[in-house]
Amino acid sequence: MFRNYKGVVAWYNPEQFRKVYHSLYSNDLTEKRWAVDQISVWETRCHPSLPTAVEATAAIIRAVIQDTLFESNATLCQENEIQMFYAMALVRFINLIFELRQNSFNKKRLSVIAKRLRMPEWIVELRNFATHSYLPSLPVLRKGAKAALDYLNRTFWRKEAKHVQSIVKTPNTEDIVEAIVRTIKEFQAKQYHRLYIEHSTKVR
Repeated sequence: MFRNYKGVVAWYNPEQFRKVYHSLYSNDLTEKRWAVDQISVWETRCHPSLPTAVEATAAIIRAVIQDTLFESNATLCQENEIQMFYAMALVRFINLIFELRQNSFNKKRLSVIAKRLRMPEWIVELRNFATHSYLPSLPVLRKGAKAALDYLNRTFWRKEAKHVQSIVKTPNTEDIVEAIVRTIKEFQAKQYHRLYIEHSTKVR
């Protein structure tokens, strides 16, 4: 359901991907900021091949960060600005997730696509309100952001983290040692065979 990125990935390894995933969904503000900054690096490195779910998650988390700072009086933003952050993030979330589906469903109504994607339709309604210059209340927008993040976690992050983990298997130390010993023995056997052939030739 998300933009295809087979063969092109922005993360260095599965561990980095999982660290970003867990940091995005962490309650720690510093970890969220680090994860968003890392995704910005991914966007620079891999755009437009970055999965739409990653972009959508980052957009919402940026709004969550601003809201957290607002709640702790660590920012000069006003409540209506936080509402705007959330509204823009939810609009971007819907647009990114639905951009491919609208083509495959022949431009059907967003509510119809949402039902097929098992997404709460009321999130789509929030997006519609926001695009028509009506900002829902901050509590409603927060609820929408949480629902969107839960959806992204369920449909992308959790599955992808398992997928990456299952594909990449770190060999244990015993396997590595065994492989090295086997390679050395094979090399020694070839060298011995070569020297034996050379010696036999000289004797003749």
